Formats: sequence, structure tokens, C-alpha cells
Amino acid sequence: MPFTEPSPIHDLEVEYVGAEKVNLTWAVSDAASNSYTYRIEFVNGTSSTNLTSGVTKTEITGLIPGMMYNFTVFAVAADGETEGEGVSLSLYTSKSQLLAAVFLLGSSGLHLLASGLKYKAITYRHDVLFLQPNLSCLLSMGS
Repeated sequence: MPFTEPSPIHDLEVEYVGAEKVNLTWAVSDAASNSYTYRIEFVNGTSSTNLTSGVTKTEITGLIPGMMYNFTVFAVAADGETEGEGVSLSLYTSKSQLLAAVFLLGSSGLHLLASGLKYKAITYRHDVLFLQPNLSCLLSMGS
């Protein structure tokens, strides 16, 4: 006997948005909802990931700071296959904290003295605040 398709979830909301984490909540009104699980799909450009939750909330971690994500939540019936229509929302994760690197420009070139760099795979805007030979310079790297 086939399972009845769940109704779409409703009231999909963002509880928290951080640089690398998002918390989502939603509601469901079906009488059989106590047997549902939820598939959460999130897409960033061409990358798509699916998570499963047994409750009407989730914490999604490992996101990239300052990036647009589209989140879609589907109610899944007890058979684990029959899904309701998805409900979506899009948002940007928060940008990462201001990062800085200190360089020394000497006769042999530019040398890194100290760094607060955390995200190596992200492109940053570089603003040189001052630069003189044999003096330190502060390179502000904001996302």
C-alpha cells in the first residue's frame, strides 16, 4: 500500500545565521507528522548537499562565510521515500571576521611576519594601509 504524500512543511524560519552555520526551524500540520523525517537540501552554486532530521529543526554547519545558499525542506513519510513538496528560502551566511596579515618589505622581498588568516579558499580584497622599505606593513584582508 503506497504512502500518502506529506503536506509541505510551513513556517520555515532562520533562527541563526553565522559565518559557517545556519539554524532552521519549521512546522508541519499533518496528522501523521509524528512518523515523518525531513530532508534538508542546501545548494551553493553547483554544490548540493542533503541532510536528514527527525525533528522540525536543524543546525547546518561547515558552510562558507559570505556565500549565498538555498535551503529546501521536504517532509518524508514513514516509508523513507515518499516526499511532500519542498519549501525553500535563500540567504547569505555571515561574512567572516576581519582578518589581517603583517608583512615586512625588505631588500629581499615581502615577508609574512604574522597572520590571522583562517579561510584559505576564499578570495579577499587586499588594502595596503602603508608600505615603506624595511618597515612593517599591515595588510587588511576583509571579505
